[in-house]
Amino acid sequence: MLPPLVAYMPGRVGDDGRKAHLEAYRKRLEEINDTPRLFFHAADDYGKDERLKPSVLALSGVQRNVDAARPLEGLVCRRQL
Repeated sequence: MLPPLVAYMPGRVGDDGRKAHLEAYRKRLEEINDTPRLFFHAADDYGKDERLKPSVLALSGVQRNVDAARPLEGLVCRRQL
C-alpha cells in the first residue's frame, strides 16, 4: 500500500489549483515504483485477540507495545524492505 496522494477541495481551487493537483498526480504515477510502501505487520504477528503478540516489536506508526516497562530484548522484528 502506498501513502495517499491528497488533493484538497479540487472543486474550489480554480484552474491553477487543479492543474497543480494533476501535475502532482502525474509526478506520483511517474515515480510510483520508487515510492516507499507503507509498513504493515504480517497476519501471524497478531494473536487471537487481534493485537500484536507480546514478542513482536510494534513498527508501524499507529501501533505500540503496551507494556512500556518490558525491555525490548527478545522482541521479534520481521520487517521486510
